[in-house]
Amino acid sequence: MVVLATLALVFAACGDDDAATTTAAATTASTAAAMSEAGLPAPEKTSLEFGVSALTYHSFPLHYASSTGILAKYGITSLNETYTEGVTTAIAALQGGQLDIQAGTGSSVLSSLATDTPFLTVASTLAVMTDGLFSSADITTMQDLDGKKIAISTFGGESHAAVVLSLRAAGMTQDDVEITQIGGQGDRIAALIAGSVSAAPIDVARQAEMEGEGLRLLINLAEERLELPRGGINVTRDFADENPNTVLALVAATIEAIQAMRDDPAAAAAEYASWSEVDLDEAQEELDLYLEFAQDDLRINPDAWDAMQDVLSVTNPAVLDVTVSDAYTTRFVDQLEELGFLTEMGL
Repeated sequence: MVVLATLALVFAACGDDDAATTTAAATTASTAAAMSEAGLPAPEKTSLEFGVSALTYHSFPLHYASSTGILAKYGITSLNETYTEGVTTAIAALQGGQLDIQAGTGSSVLSSLATDTPFLTVASTLAVMTDGLFSSADITTMQDLDGKKIAISTFGGESHAAVVLSLRAAGMTQDDVEITQIGGQGDRIAALIAGSVSAAPIDVARQAEMEGEGLRLLINLAEERLELPRGGINVTRDFADENPNTVLALVAATIEAIQAMRDDPAAAAAEYASWSEVDLDEAQEELDLYLEFAQDDLRINPDAWDAMQDVLSVTNPAVLDVTVSDAYTTRFVDQLEELGFLTEMGL
C-alpha cells in the first residue's frame, strides 16, 4: 500500500508541561467553538483511516475536504489516506478494521450484505451514468433489440449496468436480449461496426464519431439522468452505529468540499492533478464532467440500487436475497437538512 497523504494536528513542544497543557486546551476549545458554530456535535473519532482504490473524481471530495482544511473545521483533524491498488484490497481492509472509510462503488456494499460485516453507503458522490446505448443502423428502437446480442465488457461491471439501465428505461429486462462479454470500449465498438452484435454501451462523448460510422444512439443515459451507485463514502454498519457524529462530520465536510470545487474549480483541478498524477488540462476536463453530474446533497435515487442488484445477480446470486435498502442511508444528510446545513450550503 502507498500512503498518499496524511493531515494531522502537530503540537509543538513548549518547554514545560503547563505550556503544553495550555496549547492543547486552546486547541480543544477552538475545535469545540467551531463545532458549536456549525451546529454539529463533536465527532467520536478525530483520526481516521481512509482507503481509495481508484484515483477518480468521485473518490476525490473527501480528500479535498482534508487538503483544504474543511474536514478539520468539523473536528476531524487527521485523515490518513491510503491507495489500496484495487477494490478487493480496500474491501478486505474495511472488513478487517484497517480502514474506517472506503471510497468506492455500491457493488461492494451490496455484496457485503450477504456477509458477517455489512457495509453502508452514507453518501453518494456520483450516480448519473454517462454512457449511451448505440446500435447498428437497422435498429431504430429499443424494442428492436428483442432477442439481439448486446456487447459489454464483463458481467457485473459498469458497461453491464449501462445495458440494464437502458433496458429498464424501455420497459425491458436483460432476459429480453442476449448479453455477451466482448471486452473494453474499443472492442465493443469494433464488434458493433463489424455487425457481430446489435448494440453496445459507448461513452456519449464519442457520439459524432459513432454516427460517422453509421451507428445510432438509442438512449443517452446522461440525458435520461439514469443512476447507479458509481461512487460513495462507505463504512461498516458497526462503524456508523458506534460513531454517528463522526459520520455526520464526514458527510458535512464532503458536501462543503464539492461546493468549494464549484466555487474555485481551478484550485480543485490543481489539487486533483497533483493527487491523481495527471496533467492539469486533463484534470480540468475531468473536473468539469464530474461537476456536471456530482450529487451535491449526496443523495441517490433508490432505483439505482435496485439496478445494481440486478446487475450483480448474474455473477453473485446471493445478492438477490439481501434487502437493498440496507446498503445505503440518507439519515446523515437528512439530519444536516434538519439542522439547516443544506440551506447554508445553498442547496
